[in-house]
Formats: sequence, C-alpha cells, structure tokens
Amino acid sequence: MQEKQKHMEDRIEAKYKTLVLSRTQVAEILNISTSTLDRRQKNGFGLAYSKAGEAKNATVEFSIDDVAEYIISNKMKVSL
Repeated sequence: MQEKQKHMEDRIEAKYKTLVLSRTQVAEILNISTSTLDRRQKNGFGLAYSKAGEAKNATVEFSIDDVAEYIISNKMKVSL
C-alpha cells in the first residue's frame, strides 16, 4: 500500500472512528454535496460502495480504503 494512501486512511479513521463511511461523511471529506456525490455515482465517476440490503433505499456505505484511494488517485484536496 502506498504511504500516502495509508496516511490518508489513518486521518479519516482518526476523525470518524469507523472503517465505513456514510454518504454525508464522504461528501464532507470531498467538499461536495451529497447530490453531487450521488450524481457521480449514477454516472459512473464515483467511488466504489456497497449497499446494506437489497431495498431501493438501502443505506450506502463507503470503505475508508476506497475513499483514501479515490482521493489519492484523483489528487483531490480534502477537508480533514
């Protein structure tokens, strides 16, 4: 694992005290609205995610690993 990605994962985990993040938390980290995050997901430009259940309105979760990788690979400035 890259040093930068590990450092980013540690920063995210320290702030949110969890290994999975909600849509709201990810939007906050990326400095975007949840609707922008949803639009990116719908258009295939967003982060990898999983759904907690099969229902249409099931909770969407993002792993810290995927969020950190997305930030580093897209050279994004984040709020942490």
